[in-house]
Amino acid sequence: MIQTILNHRFFATLSLLLYASLSGCDITPTAKLVSISGPVAPIINGPIAIANTNYKIIPLNTAVQLSAAKSSHTKNQSLRYLWTLIKKPINSQLQWGSIEKTPLFTADVVGEYTIELVTYDDSKRYSKPFNIILTTHKTARKPINFVALGDMGTGKQAQYDVANAIASVCQQQQCDFAIGLGDNIYNAGARSVDDDQFIEKFEKPYQSLDMPFYMVLGNHDNSGLFAGDGGFNYRGNIEVLYTTKPNKPSQKWQMPSRYYTFSTPKKFPIIDFLALDSSALTSLHDPTPHFALRRIMQQQGEWIKNTLLGSQGQWKIAFAHHPYISNGRHGNAGQYDRVHILPDNYFLKRIAGGYYKEFVEQYLCNKVDIIIAGHDHNLQLLEPNSRCTKTHFIVSGAGAKTTALGPTYNKAYWQTQSLGFFWLSATSDTIIIHAYTVNDNHHTLAFRHLISRNAH
Repeated sequence: MIQTILNHRFFATLSLLLYASLSGCDITPTAKLVSISGPVAPIINGPIAIANTNYKIIPLNTAVQLSAAKSSHTKNQSLRYLWTLIKKPINSQLQWGSIEKTPLFTADVVGEYTIELVTYDDSKRYSKPFNIILTTHKTARKPINFVALGDMGTGKQAQYDVANAIASVCQQQQCDFAIGLGDNIYNAGARSVDDDQFIEKFEKPYQSLDMPFYMVLGNHDNSGLFAGDGGFNYRGNIEVLYTTKPNKPSQKWQMPSRYYTFSTPKKFPIIDFLALDSSALTSLHDPTPHFALRRIMQQQGEWIKNTLLGSQGQWKIAFAHHPYISNGRHGNAGQYDRVHILPDNYFLKRIAGGYYKEFVEQYLCNKVDIIIAGHDHNLQLLEPNSRCTKTHFIVSGAGAKTTALGPTYNKAYWQTQSLGFFWLSATSDTIIIHAYTVNDNHHTLAFRHLISRNAH
């Protein structure tokens, strides 16, 4: 069976070189899609040292130790740190000038404090100033609540059942937005921004939900020769274009680029999200030079590094279609669909998720708090593993269909092969993860798990 699949994919890869000339190609308008790929990574020239965090919410009269560490731009310099209080609330009596050590900071009134960190080495090579903002509070801030679901774009009854369950949960408990984890339009993606599938498989099923959906692309959204091959990335760009399509039934659909970031709330965020393009790093080979694997890995990887460098959120959450680890049918990256990688075999390594495994381990492991994915049509909350000891994993691909769980390769807090979704509630110190299962028109809170900043 595996050999049959590989033969099919290998044939499809070779045939994709002729794809543009095939009759019946209904991708329109291709010329306008060429420039849409992802954010351009900025060039970072400094600082030569960075603080461990550049935004923190603290209680009144609680001592906070300010610390810094060498950045990736620092080589072997012996660094010295200079801390200066440059802004404080108007009624603050705090007296604190420049300090050349790792200081303890205690706020005396509610408000915003800005501390400037400047580092220099023994050769007096100063870095650019790095500002740290501390905001005090008397009571907890309003939590950020959001839904995570994937693999939902069928337009069939099961999708409506899950959507109705989400609407019920959001009526009882606030929902600020949803993240959509790919395979947004089954079986083979959209053919144009005017494709009725956007209406039938997104707008209508979620018409009762008044909140944004931050979407990423899946392999079915990038279908080429056959549904789900993921080998024609320009098709996925149609979903990016739908974000700015005028006269849509709603403004729910949000996908400004193939990968992007957003923060919530915008000022002093609790969470920084990284929406990723995993499909271009997996699935079938795309012969288009713009989507060359190494180019995409480097571009998106550098963007992740620079995004995290500038992150102000208390939590960092990445989401994509393909999982790094999963106990579902597709399995772990590097072993997708039980494909065994042969030495130096690009095609097998790609479809097995070997390159994606390297990508996640280099750019995301232990750098983000949670990675949320779909692809496997079930619900899983997985523990950190030996390579990603500080990162938790969620698989939420049961938004419209289910597949059985496979061998348990990874330790799970909880998992099921039922329809459903996750609802997460985040404060500065905790994230509470709720798993909801859906059976016909009924939903059940099946599992609850807390991640604490103190224990993270």
